[in-house]
Amino acid sequence: MASSPNGDPSPGSPSYGSLNTAKAVVSSASWVFESVLFEQPHGATNVEEQEPACFHNLNLDLVAATLVTGRESYDLLPLFYRPLRDVGTLRYRQEALQELDREEVRAVIDRFTERMAIARRHHQFASSIEYRNSRNRWLHDAMYVYGEAVRELADHLQPIDLASRAFRGFREYLVSYIASESFQTLFREGQRLGVLLADIRYTVQIRGGHVTVRRYEEARGTPRTSSRRSPSSSRAR
Repeated sequence: MASSPNGDPSPGSPSYGSLNTAKAVVSSASWVFESVLFEQPHGATNVEEQEPACFHNLNLDLVAATLVTGRESYDLLPLFYRPLRDVGTLRYRQEALQELDREEVRAVIDRFTERMAIARRHHQFASSIEYRNSRNRWLHDAMYVYGEAVRELADHLQPIDLASRAFRGFREYLVSYIASESFQTLFREGQRLGVLLADIRYTVQIRGGHVTVRRYEEARGTPRTSSRRSPSSSRAR
């Protein structure tokens, strides 16, 4: 989830997975939504970063490593380091896990995590590109995938009769977040840039050791050799 909906507009890697990083922004009559893992405020911010000494002695380090295999990008291990000392949090999590056992809910969440994985890959690839315009294009793609993923998640959760407090609160959070000015501005700007980029055309001519890039012009007899997007013309040897 991934950054979480409340994270960086250009999503990188979420600190503790896609769902549990959503912070308290939605209030109901009796409580404030904090996270799908922590019912009480500030619970998600007090996660232990260091592995407890008992983990090695009890082989719990091996158990935890096995549980997060294939999910390393979510940085889930710190969640296992913090002991839970109240029954209420355990029940809250059990409700959320029971919700995920429902096929219709699991399918929606799986789809969202897949989309967020794509957004993270775009973001990570962008950080490896030196050329600014090319890097910004990949960041734009990451931003757009992120926005679409959040909107789709909210739409697909809306008609489901959710039973857990965690997922009901999370759904309310999504509705509020998507309606926020920050998200609307981000998404509209992404759409605007996407349209502008889609209108850019240029041609590439390769002759021996010369590569010529020119603006594409709709002219009779002018072959369209490339639709790679770039507003500039250049000649490289």
